[in-house]
Amino acid sequence: MNRPPRPAGRLDRLAVPERLFVDPAGIATAALSPDGSLLATGHRDNTARMWDSTTGRPRGEPLLHANRIISNVVVVFSPDGRTLATASQDGHDVRFWDAATGKPTRPPVVLPKEIDASIRSIQFDPPGARLLVSSARGNDVVIDLSSGRTTVLPVLRITRDIPPRFLPPRGDYVIRFGVNDVEEWETRSLRRVKTFFSGRKMPTIFAGEVSRDGGWLAVSVDHAIEVVSTAGRRTVADWPRELDPIDQVDFDDSGGRVVACARESGVVVRDLAAAGKTVGSMRHPDWPMEARFLDG
Repeated sequence: MNRPPRPAGRLDRLAVPERLFVDPAGIATAALSPDGSLLATGHRDNTARMWDSTTGRPRGEPLLHANRIISNVVVVFSPDGRTLATASQDGHDVRFWDAATGKPTRPPVVLPKEIDASIRSIQFDPPGARLLVSSARGNDVVIDLSSGRTTVLPVLRITRDIPPRFLPPRGDYVIRFGVNDVEEWETRSLRRVKTFFSGRKMPTIFAGEVSRDGGWLAVSVDHAIEVVSTAGRRTVADWPRELDPIDQVDFDDSGGRVVACARESGVVVRDLAAAGKTVGSMRHPDWPMEARFLDG
């Protein structure tokens, strides 16, 4: 199936999405390559797949994750788009594949015992030199891919299923989302350097994201979005409430716009410079779980 070209910058009327990717194994996770040409999907049968994002056709054979038990597979592309990393949610190892050929690029990295059998996310740092692996119980591990050295961060009482984020541009710090606050940790010294929203009676945080340049932090609380600079200066707060709780947020490449998924309300795009003015919205036929800016 071919899609027509997307009109640049057209957000006032978001189209209902096409169903391009259907797999009988069941899609558990998905990730888009940095240039938008490939979509990787992790499945519930110990496999991952890559797809052409324009045609919806599979790219190569399924990538087998030989797990000890049948489990979901988590996927992520490296910042240069050349490598796909996959992790089995049974917590055993991370595998690396050539995005062009689908062949392994290096031996699997065996995860330390601190990671339990419920991996929720994996993420490369901006230079692509380290990997951040997070479990559903709040165990976060940083893996140096050149030396294999692992750094285990102290367990954090987490909320829902918000994965931690490397803080750009270098990734020496990690943003971790707690139940009612957000913390910034230095990964080498294992030192907590900052707590956002401290001193406030903060409602439960449903979703969170860091901008591409590391300058902004967005969280959804009580049906609204709050945005602060990572230097701690509060800039936009209590945007107009959506009809439903917001389960996911994301920044565009410039950090000037935020897209949010508001359960049955659909997808909404807000302009940060205009104090949260809505610049695009879409009613989704299903319950939208995640939305990302594809081309900025």
